[in-house]
Amino acid sequence: MTRFNVCAALFLALVIAASGCGVAFAQDAEVTAASGITPASPFHIFERFGDWTRLNLLTFNAIRKAEIQSQIAEKRLAELKAVTEGGADAEVANRAEGLYRAHAEATEARLKKLDAEGRNIADLTERFNELSLRHQAVLSRVLEKAPEQAKDA
Repeated sequence: MTRFNVCAALFLALVIAASGCGVAFAQDAEVTAASGITPASPFHIFERFGDWTRLNLLTFNAIRKAEIQSQIAEKRLAELKAVTEGGADAEVANRAEGLYRAHAEATEARLKKLDAEGRNIADLTERFNELSLRHQAVLSRVLEKAPEQAKDA
């Protein structure tokens, strides 16, 4: 085997391992995805790269891309919850919030495009609405823990 083949095989194994980090299991009633590596970790970029690869390079069906985008948004919400409950600093929490919002907005845009094309995405839209409700629950829990001076912000 040439060096290139070995490097390509290792890279492919890394991509597959990173994309498989988002296995869903029940954590609690609101957020059902595993948080995985949080934005506080320097290795979070590898998880994000695996998600990007899974979404943009390994998926071709538009409906499946919307499903994966929704799964990634749910994983980012679980990371946001883990960061806020773990007592991380505000910069990490803001980064986690930004990552979640970016994926949620991208999911919403994909769903609008699919709906405009006349595709049947009722179940996917319902799951996205449930994700939005879980996001509101996480934010309300964060507000409960925040000091009175910070609640206005």
